[in-house]
Amino acid sequence: MSENTAEIYDDGMDFSSPNHMKRTLKRLWGSVNDQHARLMVVLVSVIFYTLLSIAAPLYSAHIVDLLWEGIKEAASGGAAFRITWAQGGRDIMVLLLIYLATALFYTLQSFLMASFAEKLSLRLRTEISTKLNRMPLSYFDRNKTGAILSRTTNDLDKMAEALQTGLLKLFTAAGMVAGSLVVMFSFSVRLTLIFLFFTGLAMFSTKLASAKTLKYAIERQNCVSNVTAHVEESYSGRVIIKAFSRSLPALRPCTKLRKSWRPPPKKWIS
Repeated sequence: MSENTAEIYDDGMDFSSPNHMKRTLKRLWGSVNDQHARLMVVLVSVIFYTLLSIAAPLYSAHIVDLLWEGIKEAASGGAAFRITWAQGGRDIMVLLLIYLATALFYTLQSFLMASFAEKLSLRLRTEISTKLNRMPLSYFDRNKTGAILSRTTNDLDKMAEALQTGLLKLFTAAGMVAGSLVVMFSFSVRLTLIFLFFTGLAMFSTKLASAKTLKYAIERQNCVSNVTAHVEESYSGRVIIKAFSRSLPALRPCTKLRKSWRPPPKKWIS
């Protein structure tokens, strides 16, 4: 961000990494005390979804072996190969039921997590609105309206999105990794150890790259907050700006802010 832009919109917002993660998670868990049963259902659904997702490929391999044995027997006997209910049909139906149950569990956990995230977001928005109504006027004089709106809208939207998709993917990925490792060790211990070595190497490289790009991501969010604050201030005061013929001078800071927004995404993507 350029120095001129920093001078125009230096609101003192802290973009450092959180230092009280455990305390924040504890407060978050306490704020959803009425939805603990919903989360337990989600965890049980994730467990069954993971088990069925792992069992489906294994059972399909059994079906392929069964069909292949039937084809070889039919070819050796000179008869036409056919699938009957006792010879492969029942197994195929069981496989279809497994995939159907997997889809049902995935739909259930997605619906419950979306409902959980939206209810939590609604509660936090209500608490923030109540808190803002009790704040003194000096608070609104010290902080820009756009910055307040950014925290009460953009941040909560990001949180709801993370809970709907990120947390559910975390649970599912953890279960899939644990189940896949058990199956892989049952097949070959040596190949599994080689896989774990290269996976650890890839995770270490990813951590190095993400530590570098996190700085640009934080700078990008800072730029987004500054642009949002300036646009909101200009729009809410557009009558006064026109009355004093300050349309062009009010546009210059917006141009500087938009220019300062360009470098962080380019660095982040590159």
